[in-house]
Amino acid sequence: QYMFKTKEQGLHSVSIAQIIYIESILRKIYLYTVSEKYSFYSTISIEESKLKAYHFVRIHKSYLVNMSYIYKITKDSIILNNGQRLPLSERRHKAVMDSFTSFLAGGLYVT
Repeated sequence: QYMFKTKEQGLHSVSIAQIIYIESILRKIYLYTVSEKYSFYSTISIEESKLKAYHFVRIHKSYLVNMSYIYKITKDSIILNNGQRLPLSERRHKAVMDSFTSFLAGGLYVT
């Protein structure tokens, strides 16, 4: 379970497997799950450290993605299995490819 606190509704808990990706805009975190979107204040680095062990990869200075939801990686973007496209920074491309390849080789991918 992933815990976070929102200003409006207090403490929340969501299943880590349900988190598709996290976006950071001006110290505000937007957490996108299969069914809902949440927002709370934090930094992407703090959230990355919490989720690193759960197969999340940083694809851009503002995005952290659950590798279970990656459908395709192109030169400059990540396409999620829902068809959504997120930016992939040039300097992170190799690390993202390496992480995703290891993830797939580990048999952890769920379609």
